[in-house]
Amino acid sequence: DVKSFHLQALPQDTQSLWDFTAGQHLPIQLFTPNGEMLRTYSLSSSPGDYGEYRISVKRENFGRASTFLHDHIQVGDILQVNQPAGDFVLPKHENDEDLNLPLVLLSSGIGVTPILSMLHQHVESEKTARRRQVFWIHGARNSNHDPFHGEVKSLVEESEGSVVSHVVYSKPLPDDSESSFDSKGHVDVALLEKLVPNLTKADVYMCGSGSFTTDMEDSLIQLANVDPKRIFYETF
Repeated sequence: DVKSFHLQALPQDTQSLWDFTAGQHLPIQLFTPNGEMLRTYSLSSSPGDYGEYRISVKRENFGRASTFLHDHIQVGDILQVNQPAGDFVLPKHENDEDLNLPLVLLSSGIGVTPILSMLHQHVESEKTARRRQVFWIHGARNSNHDPFHGEVKSLVEESEGSVVSHVVYSKPLPDDSESSFDSKGHVDVALLEKLVPNLTKADVYMCGSGSFTTDMEDSLIQLANVDPKRIFYETF
């Protein structure tokens, strides 16, 4: 139910694509038989993928824009986009103290898209900037709803040990193997306390539904004593 769209500048364009920072979104203007629609979709690709944007769109039952994209947009079609925007981004520069503290990349469902871009940014940065320990924690229903499983696995392997991954399935399929996920249930603060050393000092970036981010923020502050200034989130 998730389809990725890879967008490139037109051959006749004299200007290259705008740069973006992991976590930002791409404003898109859609012209449909039912009228014009403006939407923003998180960029799920690496900021280092010069010359291409990738958005990954989940088909929503009553989503006019997602349905139009899934059913009508084909290779070679032209989409009108604006400059990537948004302030849900990782810091450009980290001091030595921060490098010694954990970074938690937390997502649920399609909220994975901006967090995945952040993981790309971390892994593909210079090795001298890769010293910070990252904890990738993602919740999905099962393998049918975990479209980036292989991509994340490759990034974890490429990270040379700087990324710890934990995937939670709430309703795993009978044929979901042990290599597909790490635990059954839902992502909660008890799991984070188990996985992340020194969680109280961690920077937490998370994306998911409004209820997910609200519950996690409250639990991180009240139960895990995480500084509210170290919690950053975006909802979908």
